[in-house]
Amino acid sequence: MAAPRTRPPWLDSGEDVTIRRAGPGDAGALARLAALDEARPLVGEVLVADVGGALWAAAELAGGRTIADPFRPTLAVRELLALRRGSFVGDVGRRGRLRLLRHRTA
Repeated sequence: MAAPRTRPPWLDSGEDVTIRRAGPGDAGALARLAALDEARPLVGEVLVADVGGALWAAAELAGGRTIADPFRPTLAVRELLALRRGSFVGDVGRRGRLRLLRHRTA
């Protein structure tokens, strides 16, 4: 008999996580998240981890500083934010190199 399948401890109810750029409508939720985390508000472009319509965590795109709801299991969503942020940072670097190469060949 197979062992019962257990859910990861970081998402107890199997919620879907959406990683996206923060928009103007997220300002209030980001301020609340910073207050809960007892941290300075994030600045610049921000990625958010949205779980069921609530922001659980957020990260600055430029610096990588994160804030998270201390009353939620956010380890995995913070890791997802870091992975997604890495794809943005990598894209920025690649675009910069392509621009540099274009200028050299022109």
